[in-house]
Amino acid sequence: MELTEFTDKVVTQFANAITDKVFSMVQNDPELLREYQRLVSNRGIDTVNRHIGRIVKMHFHLKDDNRKRNWNPRSGLIRSHQILK
Repeated sequence: MELTEFTDKVVTQFANAITDKVFSMVQNDPELLREYQRLVSNRGIDTVNRHIGRIVKMHFHLKDDNRKRNWNPRSGLIRSHQILK
């Protein structure tokens, strides 16, 4: 594997997991989790999670690609959202 191929693979894998990492950070930080729960209580889980996802994509200049979507997120905040659907 050439250097360019390797770095493309690494960056693609990271981009695919970045939203899950953001939600995991919220889940593991008591202060952020309390604020997240307050927002979910006021606005709903769908609205909050979609907004976070949209901002992460904007901030890191990511594009939607359902073929490379993380279908097995580690964060319970994302999994709970999927279960509620």
